[in-house]
Amino acid sequence: MIILHYGNKKKLIFPSEPAELTRKQFINIAPYLVLAGEEIHCKVAVLRMICGKSTFGWKLLPTEIVSFAIDQVEWLFAKDLMITDQLIPEYKGLHGPTGEFDNLRLGEFHFTEMYYRDYVSDSSEDSLNCLIATMYRPPKPKYDKEKNADGDIRENFNHHLIPYLAKKVKRWPSNVKLAIFAWYAFCRIDLEKKHEWAFKNDDPRPFTSRYDAGMYAVIRSLASDKLGSVAAVEQMYVHDAMLEIGLLKEDQQRLESEMKPKHNGNIQR
Repeated sequence: MIILHYGNKKKLIFPSEPAELTRKQFINIAPYLVLAGEEIHCKVAVLRMICGKSTFGWKLLPTEIVSFAIDQVEWLFAKDLMITDQLIPEYKGLHGPTGEFDNLRLGEFHFTEMYYRDYVSDSSEDSLNCLIATMYRPPKPKYDKEKNADGDIRENFNHHLIPYLAKKVKRWPSNVKLAIFAWYAFCRIDLEKKHEWAFKNDDPRPFTSRYDAGMYAVIRSLASDKLGSVAAVEQMYVHDAMLEIGLLKEDQQRLESEMKPKHNGNIQR
């Protein structure tokens, strides 16, 4: 935490890193993290929201304190900002995935990626609602939260329920939805960094499919005697699936290396 002292034993306190953000702070500042705006205006607005001062208290802050504090929220606008802890695990009775996509499964990831791409492309509220409705679901009946035997309180994913749950999400405040979107975007980046080898494409002439298959192409490629049917692969955790893809690429690279002709250095001409 950053603590700035001013006046007669007065303090201005605000977070210095993502781990110190509260749920309320994250929700309040989400629009400024997602939507573009004048940089200085965004920084002032974010500082005001995370310092906890009332409107009257904010007006009484010394100018030099505010000017110095604005520079201290620079980390919230850094390109490498990463907020992957789940600060909104539940909202209005619907529960989301755990932090860093730890219990997100490949089947639902296929749908979240499609809706994420659509929202980034056209900023459609329907796409955002469906993205959230894919992840946020009712709890399993009589689920023991303390034991958490399944590692996931949410009902099993059923894509047929997305439109129904999206109608509920539609009524949520926009800053809550933008906060969930921002969290999802951060977790996507984190996933790619952790499984860089799985996402790497070294093919100089990559094949372009005529089908917009999304993650289904990945699911289909993993289905095998070892991992099971398409339905079984859909139940894999996303991190496990990315690890498997990375291992398959390593296996292929090793086989290609072994098949290359080897020379002993005594080449005769």
